Order: sequence, then structure tokens, then C-alpha cells
Amino acid sequence: MMASNGNITYVHDGVCVYVSGPHKDKEPIFTGRVTISEQPYGGVLEWHANEEVNETGRPLSSPETENLDWEDVASGFSAGYKPHSNQCCESIELKLETTKKPQTINFDVADLKSYKCVQKKKGKGSEVTFFLKDGSTPPTLYFPKNNHMCLINALEKYIQFRRSAKDAHLYLVHEPQKEALEKSFSELQLFREQSSDLVKRFFDDPYTATMGGFSKVTNFLFEYVLTNENSPTKCSNEEVVQMLQESLPSVEINQNEEPGFEVITCMELPPRPEVKREDPVLLDQWEAHLDSEGQVKDIEQLKHKIFKGGLLNSLRKEVWKFLLGYFPFNSTKKEREKLRKKKIDDYYKMKLQWKSITPEQETRFSAFRERKNLIEKDVSRTDRTHPYFMGTENANVQLLYDILMTYCMYNFDLGYVQGMSDLLSPILVVMENEADAFWCFAEFMENVGSNFELDQQGMKTQLQQLYSVIHFADPHLCDYLESHDSGNLYFCFRWLLILFKREFKFHDIMRLWEVLWTGLPCRSFHLLICLAILDAEKNTLMENQFGLPEILKHINDMSYKINPEEVLCRAESIYLQLSQCQHLPQSLQDILGIQAPAPPSPVSSIVSLPPSTASAPIEDIRHSSSVPVPINKTSSTLDRFNASPPSGNSSVENSSIEVLPEDSDIEARYQISFDLMS
Repeated sequence: MMASNGNITYVHDGVCVYVSGPHKDKEPIFTGRVTISEQPYGGVLEWHANEEVNETGRPLSSPETENLDWEDVASGFSAGYKPHSNQCCESIELKLETTKKPQTINFDVADLKSYKCVQKKKGKGSEVTFFLKDGSTPPTLYFPKNNHMCLINALEKYIQFRRSAKDAHLYLVHEPQKEALEKSFSELQLFREQSSDLVKRFFDDPYTATMGGFSKVTNFLFEYVLTNENSPTKCSNEEVVQMLQESLPSVEINQNEEPGFEVITCMELPPRPEVKREDPVLLDQWEAHLDSEGQVKDIEQLKHKIFKGGLLNSLRKEVWKFLLGYFPFNSTKKEREKLRKKKIDDYYKMKLQWKSITPEQETRFSAFRERKNLIEKDVSRTDRTHPYFMGTENANVQLLYDILMTYCMYNFDLGYVQGMSDLLSPILVVMENEADAFWCFAEFMENVGSNFELDQQGMKTQLQQLYSVIHFADPHLCDYLESHDSGNLYFCFRWLLILFKREFKFHDIMRLWEVLWTGLPCRSFHLLICLAILDAEKNTLMENQFGLPEILKHINDMSYKINPEEVLCRAESIYLQLSQCQHLPQSLQDILGIQAPAPPSPVSSIVSLPPSTASAPIEDIRHSSSVPVPINKTSSTLDRFNASPPSGNSSVENSSIEVLPEDSDIEARYQISFDLMS
């Protein structure tokens, strides 16, 4: 969309845009002009670049930077973006451009959903990020002089904004007519759908939406009243069980037994403690952990230091071998030299195996051909803008290919699956040695290899575990995702598959991985990192009422823009919060390896359904804070919580129904297959 034919009603010079990419330690900045133009269909906001400057203000259009390539992963709102139709979720990647052709941002003002304004520290300007209705997030605009309100005032000619009650930095587009309609539907409580989804359907097809909602009332009356000859004033236990199963299908209720009733409360978690990161481990600190024979001493203390601050880049080549299990921590320097020599011999023997396959043999070896072709395709596009792999005839690209081919000979059963090249690339960059990189990669795959199994059982298990963690730690977010077709957590699939390799910058993923390799502070800490990212974006997702397509686009737009230190702090804080929870379900203790504090003496009670509520409408029963939930005492749902009801003096919120879905229900949702590579 271009606005050159419209009347320009607003101009703002000196507005900057940061260009994010996976291989940029410092993001280059483009300065440009923001305009709003009047079109027949409404206003259009555009940003055009003037020239690129670095952090010191020196222009980057000098001869030594003319060939600088840059890339970003974001949605297709401007020229240069290309959709990939072969992926299950619409992933859109920015084409490589030189600094001579900076991107143009433009979108209809009517497509705005909200914006977020953050003041930079020490009064160094403000940043404004716009969120569009389809979930797209254009690059953030930076106003060095803190004069962003001029733009906001110009936009209010077309739309109105209101500040979010949950996030002081977030401003939502105010649509009085739509919000009034949502409130009316919410007060009527005739529909089980989220009111925002219903309103959308109402505007798309008002007749179907309205009649569909009222038909539920008719069906309820017809089924439970009109078809009953005696027209009883209250339902039997069996009928109550049936209605509750319709509302809560994940709850197993044995109708052959007299159901017990237990109140499941929504516990108030302990406060999250403040967490700070520390400096990376330095050379002298590492050497202090080596004795005279080269053995590592005080291993747990060393791991703790790495967990809190990571490693100095120059130490990674040596320390990663220990963290990944290539070298045992208790080995001496001489033992490591002997082990490394044997490992190198073993590697080249395996490499010779596939190197010696003749073209004639290959014609009769279909599995080999398929894996070879897949590796060739993936290697040709893995981190090719990184200096280590840049260029048409780069020998390091050949090393990447050789290591992956050799791994197929090392692990016949697993072979090669798309995404493995992403895991190998940072290791090869650090090791700068073919055999060392292979064995570190092989040890890495011992931990994450289940992610790439053909039946995807490893991914299914992790998605189920992540759902359980979110459900307990943030039930409101979990309920929102469920009600917006996102409870399957598809948008986290890539995070888990390649351990955030496509979400963080190249130098940041090194820090994140070495933290994870310490095994601290608990098992499956990567799940808490997922939760930390979602927790930071919670208000944006919920306040904008994003559904699955919008969430996928929003998550995709976050690539290479996530601050790893902030995420690690938040994830550790969540861990400390959960570890202090006395009613942490046994399932979460098993998933995370957290030993919950001993709870107070349990107080359990079984009560019968009050007659006054036996004939109440199903929605009243579900939401009443005083009505217990019928649950079979031996059901796996209660076993998964494995937490006694709180005592009377426990700090709890208003009682509410909290249940986890059965594994079989969630497994059916994860039959997904998509091409990870862009």
C-alpha cells in the first residue's frame, strides 16, 4: 500500500527505527520521517528512512558498510516481506537488503489495535510500538526528543485510545460501540464463547451469531424441562454429572459410584522475589576452579556462577566441553588429551564411512539420499549472514555439512531432521574444530534428540508439561489461551524444538544455552523460560484480544528482539515463586524437579450437593464460589494436582474450578507437522 496519491496531513522528522537481526550485537539505526496521509478509505501512517547511523551518530552509508546485509523476522506489512506457504503457521521473513535500501513502514490507521510507549532510561527519548489487528508488529519507532505525543494526537483524528488498566505502557484503541456490545453480552451470560469472539462473529454474520446463541437457551429448556414428563424442579446426581461433564469434558466422573464433591481452590502464589543477573565468569575465576592436575573442583559452585552470569566468550571453547559432557568434570588434563585423541579417531572413521559410499551405492540407498538432500538444503540457508558462514564458497559451510552427515552414521535411528543444523551452528562457531564440534553436538543431541523423533512424542510431552506449568502458575493466562483456540500452545513449538535458536540473537543464544546446560536451578528450566516470555507478553496478548492467528504473528515478530537477561531473571523469579508454594502439585514437582515445602496438616472434606443448587442452571453451578465440583476421588485429574484442600487460615483467592486436561485430550491436538526452515 502506498500513500503517495493522498494528502499528507502530518509530518514528523527525526524518528528512528532499530533494525533487528540474528547476527547483530548492536542494532543499526535508521533515521527517517513519519507521515500520515489522507486516503479515501482513511488515514495511512508511513515511515521512510533518510540514512542509517550507528549508536555514535556516524552515518553507516560509508563505503565500508555499503554491502552490509541485514535481516529480520516479522510479518508482511511492508515491501520486502515474503510469506512462506509451506509452513503450518504463517511465517514471514524479511528479504536480505543492503543499507542503501532501508525498509518503508506503512499501514492503515484503521488496522491499529493498540500501541505501547516506553520511556528510555535517563530521559533518552521514548519508544512507540504499534500492534495491528492481525497480530503484526511493525518495527518500533524511536523518538529521541520524547515528542511522540505529537504523532499520537495526529492519530486521534481517526481513532481514540484508552490506557490499559493492567499495563500502564499499553494504550488500546477505544471502540465504544463494540465495547458496549461486549458488555451487554457479558451481562446476559447467554453464550459460553468469549464475548470478543462473539462480537466479531456478530459483525460478520449477525443473524447466525444471534440465533446460534439463543438456540442454546432453547435447547437447554427443551432438553431438561420440556421433554421431561414430570418436569422436576431439581436434577438427579446423574443429570448434574452429565451437565458438568459437558461443561468440563476433561474431568473424569465415574457414574457407577456415588460421586464425592471437593472444592478445588485457586491458590494465591507467594510473591515473586526480585532477581538480578551477575557478570560472566572470567578467566581467573575459571582457572581458580582447576587444581594442579587440571581437574575441576567445586563443580556446583562453578555451575552456579555460570547459571547466574554465563561465560566470557573466550572461555566457551573450553568450558562448553564440560557442560555438554564431552569431558568429565573430574578428568585430569592428561586424561582429556587421551580421550580427545580417541574421539577424533572415532569421528574420522565414521566420516570415512559415508564418504566412501559410491554414486552407484547411493542409487540403491534411498534413506542416505533423502538425508543427504535434506542436509544440503538446510546447510545452504543456516546462519548464512553470520560472518563465520558468509560467502558462496565458505569452507565452514562444508564443515557444517560434514558434521551433520557424520551424525547420520553415528545415530542411524534418528538420522537428520530439519532444525538440527540450527543446534550445531553455534557450537561449530565456538569450537572452530570439526571433531570437537561433532562430539559436543552429539552430546547436546543426547538431551534434545527426542524433539526430533518421527512420532513427535518428545514434543507432545513437553507441550503437555508446559501447559501444566502455565495452568498452575498463571491460570488466567491459561484460560485466555484456551478460550482463544491457543491452548494447544502451537506457537511455542519452535521454541521447544530448537531451544529458542530462532528467538534470540546469535550471541544471546550462546548465553542462554550455557545457562540451561548447567541444569540449574531445576529440571526443565526451559519451560519456565517459555512461561517468562509469555508472562512478559501477557497483557499485550490479552488486552488486544489476540486469537491464534494473531498470537502466531505476534510471537513471530518477537524473533531476535527478546532480551535474554530479562527473560532469565523472570524465569528464575518464577522458579523461586513456585519452589516456595506449599501446595505445588506433585505433577509439577516431577516436571520441574522442585521439592515443595511441607504443607500444613491437610484438611479434607466431602460434602453433598446442596439441594438449593441441584436445579440451578449449569453456568451458575460452574461459577458459584460455594458450590463444590463433583469429581471422582480416584480420577487421574485429582492425582495430577495431588494437593490437599487448604486449611481455613490459608491465603486463597475466591474459590474457583481449576482442572488440568487429560493427556489424551491434549495429545490429539498436537498432530502437527510443518517445515521449520524459512
